[in-house]
Amino acid sequence: MGPVLILVSASCFGAMAIFGKLAYAAGVPASTLVLLRFAVASAILVAAVAVVRLRSGQPALPVAVGKSRRRLVVTALALGGVGYAAQASFYFAALERIDAALVALVLYTFPVLVTLASVTLGRDRLTPARVAALLAATGGTALVLVGAGALSFDTAGVTLAFAAALTYTVYILVGEATVQQVPALTLTALVMVGATLTLALRAMLTGGLSLDLTLAGWGWIVCHPGVRRWPRALVRAARPARSSSCRRPPGPRPRHRHRHRDQVERHGPGGLTLLRPRSP
Repeated sequence: MGPVLILVSASCFGAMAIFGKLAYAAGVPASTLVLLRFAVASAILVAAVAVVRLRSGQPALPVAVGKSRRRLVVTALALGGVGYAAQASFYFAALERIDAALVALVLYTFPVLVTLASVTLGRDRLTPARVAALLAATGGTALVLVGAGALSFDTAGVTLAFAAALTYTVYILVGEATVQQVPALTLTALVMVGATLTLALRAMLTGGLSLDLTLAGWGWIVCHPGVRRWPRALVRAARPARSSSCRRPPGPRPRHRHRHRDQVERHGPGGLTLLRPRSP
């Protein structure tokens, strides 16, 4: 069931650009859309964390109390408040200038960027299959961009979309260590809260929040966090929690069980799961 929900989540992620265009058509300003989508997502995910905690009886952050817990919370909030807030701002600014399909295509160069950066930093290695996938992805993107240029190519819009991809790449690389220490659902909730706080502060300073929206506008805003976060929340909430007394004793662990878990939770804070095999 997990892989099915992952595919549903990825499909919803791709539909986000379409919902953004529909929200703009309903008169929702970009700054309002970005802030409210994170605010709604934060409320949903914080409630999900509370439900899971009540069901399992375990703390939301199963780490030692003290500085370690505070450091992880601050790091997660910063990932959202700096990285994800910037990425979303670039993304929805690009949506105002170019087609949704082109925005999504340019944004999805980030798996290529993450792979290349991981190899450069010594975190991963290239294999023939990965090289072929990188060439295919890069070639496909180039063909679409060239085709778009023959019609109506907005340089500023594509630049904003690529800035979103670069920001998301840095966000994933910086947050990789945190992902391995914090449950995915808790981490995603903290990231959303951090982004909400940053965007709310920006709205207070710039006056960029407008609540005088149509019913359709509110509807498209609510759709955004739903398609982006809820399928992943279901994946995490459906897993039974493991207490410290139920952990396996020390010793060799079956590779086939933990390989899937590593793939599912590798990039939890992004809301988008990237399936990647463990390095040998």
